[in-house]
Amino acid sequence: MPSQLRLSAALTTVALAAVVLGGVVATASCGDSTYVYLARTYDESRDCLAAATSVDVLNGDPPAANCAPVCLITTESLATAAGTYVSTECPPYPPRATMPAEGANPVCVRALAAQTRGDYCNLDGGSTHPETRDAGAGD
Repeated sequence: MPSQLRLSAALTTVALAAVVLGGVVATASCGDSTYVYLARTYDESRDCLAAATSVDVLNGDPPAANCAPVCLITTESLATAAGTYVSTECPPYPPRATMPAEGANPVCVRALAAQTRGDYCNLDGGSTHPETRDAGAGD
């Protein structure tokens, strides 16, 4: 019986230490907030936007996510490949992303058009609101 009491006391001590250490770590990191900057990847071959994904991790508090859509072109990083994204998160934008002037990048024009029509890529290879093309346009 005494060995069970010692084991119980030891487990209680370990649990208490973990709670105290967790509180210290949480308090120490409160001033150094970071957030994930989210955007939708533009799938150029399907002309639609994929689900929101992380573009970068930035310092500070998360911005509002109700700004006008912007097209961001990112350079490759250790975590993600280069890509074209559409985001409604407000600035600041990730430092590795550039925002081309309106109309200057044809891929961005198509990406923002997909956003405007609410065209999101489906897992089955289709999309929610594909662009309707005039049947006689190529004739």
